[in-house]
Amino acid sequence: MTSWSIYQELRGWQSVIGSVLGFAGLIAGALFNAHLNRKRDDRLRDAEAITLALSLYGEILLLRENIAAIASGLGRWFIERGVYGDDLPEYYREIFPIREPTLYNALAPKLGLLNPDMLLPVTRFYSDYEAATGHLPKLFKSDERKISYGPEWVIGPAVSAVEGIEIGLREIERLGGIKLAAIAPSLGQAKYAVELAKDMQPDY
Repeated sequence: MTSWSIYQELRGWQSVIGSVLGFAGLIAGALFNAHLNRKRDDRLRDAEAITLALSLYGEILLLRENIAAIASGLGRWFIERGVYGDDLPEYYREIFPIREPTLYNALAPKLGLLNPDMLLPVTRFYSDYEAATGHLPKLFKSDERKISYGPEWVIGPAVSAVEGIEIGLREIERLGGIKLAAIAPSLGQAKYAVELAKDMQPDY
């Protein structure tokens, strides 16, 4: 085949080649735009996750102080009065009011934005907090209650909440640029009360 015939052949394919190249350009442009959109969406999702984590951070600190004070007060009371019995004074309801985790409940549908290093400690904290505050009313005197509850029903999950969230708080502080780490509140004699309760449990 001569050069002229090859040239003539290529001229016939010119429009097809142009269409293919144009289509390839459109595909490349679409893929590039999709890449940029994906990066933008990732940035927005990361920013939303940090905002979510910082919102929960503030609530967790308040709730942690609350549950630590309750555990410390219960520990002191039961060491003085005995580690069994449901005779916690009614004025304890006023001294140690239970705070509701309003932000966590409101933001629960978005928790999936958090990475596992934050999500697991955060959800565990709120679970422990709910367990501790849920059992607290069982320590007050009730003529209808058939079972007597010890302080470990409240103090156990309270200690777990206070201590278990440390890793999650450090991760939130790192991502949020918080330079001063939150200091864990004192649990007072809470752990000692739980140990006494365990030692006094009957052997079966």
